[in-house]
Amino acid sequence: MTESPAEVRSRERERTVNKVSVILAACRGEKYIGEQLESLRLQTRPPDELLIGDDSGPNDATFQAVRHWLRTCEPPFEVRIFRNTPPLGVNGNFRSLGEKASGDIVFFCDQDDYWLPEKIARLAALLESRPEAEAVCGFSFLAGGDLKPLEDQDDSELRAVRKMSPDKLFRAFLRNTVVGNGHNIAIRKKVLDRLPAWDGLFLYDAWLLRSCAAAEKLLFLPEQLTLHRIHEANMTIGQQGNTGGRLRPRLRELLRAQPSVDEFQHLLDQWELFRKNLRGSPLNEETPAHNARLLDECISYLQIRITHRRRSLPARLWIPPALFKGYFRFGNRFRSIVRDLAGL
Repeated sequence: MTESPAEVRSRERERTVNKVSVILAACRGEKYIGEQLESLRLQTRPPDELLIGDDSGPNDATFQAVRHWLRTCEPPFEVRIFRNTPPLGVNGNFRSLGEKASGDIVFFCDQDDYWLPEKIARLAALLESRPEAEAVCGFSFLAGGDLKPLEDQDDSELRAVRKMSPDKLFRAFLRNTVVGNGHNIAIRKKVLDRLPAWDGLFLYDAWLLRSCAAAEKLLFLPEQLTLHRIHEANMTIGQQGNTGGRLRPRLRELLRAQPSVDEFQHLLDQWELFRKNLRGSPLNEETPAHNARLLDECISYLQIRITHRRRSLPARLWIPPALFKGYFRFGNRFRSIVRDLAGL
């Protein structure tokens, strides 16, 4: 019996709809986790499963908060909770949950945010419509503890990606024009095992986004689909992380928090380790040669810049040609020159 056009279209739609897993890394998050879980229940496209890794140790307040929500809200998806003993840390927690996830698309979730209703539907639909892509990243509104959006919203990162195609993104990461944020990532399950090892010099989101960008398999969706709650206990606020979208304040804090030479040494250490792990991963075969060269050039630029910054002021007045070129390829152009001359 011949299928009608409508039946063919319906069958094709069913074929492209993937199973969605949400993995949530928790640690003493009982204060806000209920609101985050409720935002998952209210998604226009709910997940098929939710996996929660609890790093709270003997403190069971987060576990009890999740159980209370399960009893009172009865979510329309499977929920599995894992109490980690000993605690795994952010990277280890997410990696363990990612290995256990059974979905085709995996969403990373923090314990204290709030997802707008269309988030899963929008990000999953983009991946399903672009089979060549491995991951997609959206954006956030910054919000206070009451989930009201803050007045000071830096959208420089969002505006930057609107103008970029996937083949331009890796250079943007090398220049810190874009950074991305873990709670906005959706990634294909099949690619998780092929990515470089997650190391402490990078949080998990930096590894995932930069690896997929290097292979030109990352998409950005320039829409704000998360209320990212800013409070005193954020794991990615302050000296150790970022606030997703607030790029200039993030970099200013980095400059205040570390001695000037150490800042560039830290960047160099990150990218050298990234290169080492990328070369040892299956994804390396899919990384275009021009991105591999860009990575080598950026590392060389950082090495030269660190050496140059340690010289006396008279010696810094002469800028090596390779460094001058690097200022425009990987730095902030004349601002980087002025900064190095001033020793800032």
